[in-house]
Amino acid sequence: MNILYIPLDERPCNLIFPQMIAATNDEIKLIVPPSQFLGYKKQKADIEGLWHFVKQHIEKSDAAILSVDMLIYGGLLPSRIHHDDEELLSERLQKLVNLKNSRVPIYLFNLIMRTPSYNSSDEEPDYYEKFGAAIFKRAYLSDKKDRIGLSDEESKEQGSIKIPQEYVDDYEKRRKLNLDVNLKILDLVKSGKVDFLSIPQDDSSPYGYTAMDQRLVYGRIRELRLQNKVYVYPGADEAGSTLLARAYNDFIKKTPLIYVSYASTLGPEIIPLYEDRVFGESLKSHILAAGGLMTESINEADLCLFVNSPGKVMQQARDQFENRDVTYSSHRNLVHFCCEMEYAFSKGKKVAVADIAFANGGDLELISLMDDMALLDKLYGYAGWNTACNTLGTTLSSGIISQNKNSAVTYNLIYHIIDDALYQARIRSYACDNILSKYNADYFSTNGREKEICSELSTLLSEGFKELIINSFKDASICLTTYSPWKRMFEIGLNLEINLQV
Repeated sequence: MNILYIPLDERPCNLIFPQMIAATNDEIKLIVPPSQFLGYKKQKADIEGLWHFVKQHIEKSDAAILSVDMLIYGGLLPSRIHHDDEELLSERLQKLVNLKNSRVPIYLFNLIMRTPSYNSSDEEPDYYEKFGAAIFKRAYLSDKKDRIGLSDEESKEQGSIKIPQEYVDDYEKRRKLNLDVNLKILDLVKSGKVDFLSIPQDDSSPYGYTAMDQRLVYGRIRELRLQNKVYVYPGADEAGSTLLARAYNDFIKKTPLIYVSYASTLGPEIIPLYEDRVFGESLKSHILAAGGLMTESINEADLCLFVNSPGKVMQQARDQFENRDVTYSSHRNLVHFCCEMEYAFSKGKKVAVADIAFANGGDLELISLMDDMALLDKLYGYAGWNTACNTLGTTLSSGIISQNKNSAVTYNLIYHIIDDALYQARIRSYACDNILSKYNADYFSTNGREKEICSELSTLLSEGFKELIINSFKDASICLTTYSPWKRMFEIGLNLEINLQV
């Protein structure tokens, strides 16, 4: 099966992770654009070059998974800072219309523009460095006032917000243009020009700009009766992987049944950080988006998804060492969780673990326990990065796509253990506290010293893996180097070599 894939941006989570997952299945060949067509962070991609690539390869593909944000704006961050006018955006949208002259099923993903609640211009317009929190709060309070009203304190806060009008106008003009694209894409689905549309929500909030846009999009979906062809749910950087699973399931005409087990009773009821709904509802959407259905029977399941959920509240991964909330122990039972996993393996089931106990990194207690119980290297998928739904979509796709235990599955597992559980949970904060100052760098900038910083990270990760993983992957020796895709500490990429002894 040949799948044409245009990623959301050039970071590993969007470009490399889907390729890693596709590599676990010999039936799938992923066709991705060369790196020279892709942008860099806020620098937009070669949009015309990408469209030429799509036209060149779509006829020999069995499915096309396309990022609207990449093909319309030039990438994720360019979608938040562009100054393209309505006419130019409409011209690019017309190219999507023309694609359906092909027989190829078209799967699109298109984000609703986010509104972060903090001051930072790292991924937003320059003025967000000073006025980001105010821009968020202004819309949050206005929306809340219209819907349920404000307290006296909130009304006072609303009146105290001061933002230069030019910044408000710039921000709202772009949001309006982007929302118009969101709505026009729905019309393409209705007309049959698009077979399936995923609308993941990046950094959601119950009130504010994003929530207001969501209500309009939801209303239009209902009006056009597209609920079965358009899914809206929390996520973003996992969307390409999720649609990879859906395209594959559609191609082989199979609906995999997913059995779900939680580490905690309250797991499905917790609202994860950066998301706007209880996790159990997001789970349903992600399983449907991947082309599957849930089952309550472990015996009939094609995949057993084990969700390492928090006990009662979700913390940041860096807090698991010294500031862990007591409910991670009192409201969660990891031993029972792993024993049920052991039972699933004994029944010959494929098992994947979505590690959402913490935000922005994996749970090292879980990794250690699975290693001690000889479960870790039996998995078909593991992820524990960034948001709960980023993790969920990656894990589901890995578990669905991989059909047999092979070297690519092992590679995928080790990569995520190193990146998610080691780097994001432990070494990232250590590096920020102990390494960056030597190079006059900070969290948002490596200050041109990424080579030296990444060299130190590589050593820490290699040593950390040897210390953490004692009983698993005994036939594998690893060699790794790291790189910094966006010259900051939030994410890394791994150049990973795994030698398997036969």
